[in-house]
Amino acid sequence: MPNYLWARIFLGLNAGFSILTGLVLIFFPGLIAETMLTKEVSWITEVFIGLGVLLLGFAISLIVLVRDRYLSKPKIMSISAADVGWVVSSCVVVLLFNDFLTLKGVAIIVGVNIFVSIFALGQFMGARVTALA
Repeated sequence: MPNYLWARIFLGLNAGFSILTGLVLIFFPGLIAETMLTKEVSWITEVFIGLGVLLLGFAISLIVLVRDRYLSKPKIMSISAADVGWVVSSCVVVLLFNDFLTLKGVAIIVGVNIFVSIFALGQFMGARVTALA
């Protein structure tokens, strides 16, 4: 049975980054809004908190996968696909709502997307090239 060591490493890194990002969004939504947005939006702190909670849930699912004795390529690829979806949707947000984003906000989104892209690629490559246990 394949052990998917590299995929597990990148899933774990993804989980750690998701936990960090989720906690920042939950505990500092106002600061994030001030940093990222050019205009005040009354409901954005609730959106950031909700996104943070979703990221923590995603991180928990990643931790479960890292520990899954029967980890498989389809499971890994589904997470890589979710990461690609995150990157694409974030790019769409930047394109559609550029007038509402500060330069720092765009930089934060691009920075997060770089990390998420690395995780997706690492997971994908780890699922393709693996050693037997």
